[in-house]
Amino acid sequence: MPAPRTFRLALLLTCLLMAGPALADLKLPQRPREEPPLRVFHARASDPACTPNCPEWLSIEGRIVPGSAGLVMTAIEALHGLKLPALLSSRGGSVGDAIAIGALIREKGLTVAVARTLVLGCPERKPDCPDGHATATVGGAVCASACPLILAGGLERVAGAAARIGVHQITSILKEPTGALGLTVTRKIYEDRNADTLVAAYLGLMGIRDPVMELLRKTPAGGLRWLSQDEIFQSRIATATLDAAEPIVMSGANGLNALKPDGSPAVVSATGGSGDDLPAKVAFAYRPGGGALELVFSGAGGPSLGVSLGGGPPLAAQPGADGKPRATISRAAFCALDPKGRIVTTAAKGGEAYVIHLADVRGLQKLFEAACP
Repeated sequence: MPAPRTFRLALLLTCLLMAGPALADLKLPQRPREEPPLRVFHARASDPACTPNCPEWLSIEGRIVPGSAGLVMTAIEALHGLKLPALLSSRGGSVGDAIAIGALIREKGLTVAVARTLVLGCPERKPDCPDGHATATVGGAVCASACPLILAGGLERVAGAAARIGVHQITSILKEPTGALGLTVTRKIYEDRNADTLVAAYLGLMGIRDPVMELLRKTPAGGLRWLSQDEIFQSRIATATLDAAEPIVMSGANGLNALKPDGSPAVVSATGGSGDDLPAKVAFAYRPGGGALELVFSGAGGPSLGVSLGGGPPLAAQPGADGKPRATISRAAFCALDPKGRIVTTAAKGGEAYVIHLADVRGLQKLFEAACP
């Protein structure tokens, strides 16, 4: 005769209680947490090594949802023309919003890097972050599904050596009314030809080559095809390599820390002097988002110099590893320079003073556009 239900339940509870501490080791498998919606904010580093001229960047992180493009537009407009790099990490979402964000980033001439932003006291799922101690990391950063469409929009596109950039087939989700009660039914359209054509055209305009589109079409919507390093750079979905140890330089001439394919720093530069026949020359170097720029002098009278820039506070230039005098200037002080002004250098132990006219520095206007609002 089968045991009554109440008896079987009591027996089960008794067995569980007798299991004792072993029961604590049993856990139900956790469902993976859905990535929170896209969070966009202006990040400012706060580090003793760079204060008061610390780097800044735009953090774009989370699931791309309808309306995300508007958030990014608002954040970029709030920069009032300052071209900060965007640090991006997302597992995808709305294709339309991703394309709109990528197109906006290209229009504004911003650099995009696959990296995450950590802010002290601001959890990942909080919708916005106050100004705080922001740091950058490549740990846990991912750009998958619709996210590479945002990355493609970067004027320069930066990814670390172990970057996780993944693609798959495009899925269109349609919500259609059904019945007389105002209800809707959701339909998924796999391998949507119209969406495929749109994405292919967009990637072409952004300068992205195969095999990105080829692999996207081959990979089922339920999976992800992670791009190899060769595929990442062959396709130009990335144009520079991000330093995994220090994605944002905090000290000295700071900002986004990336290298070009030839191993040289990915910086915006300007170089020149008072005519090619005179020895005194200066080179400016600016990392995107940096709070300070570097000046490197050559033929200006010795390894150590006193430097005066257009009536601003004097700078001390000290020899670098190559023996050339180097100095840093805050981005604010650089942006306040008169493009028709001059730089006067004087050897630390006395001697001839050299004058460098800023009008003779090639690329200076481009540097002003990159560094100054």
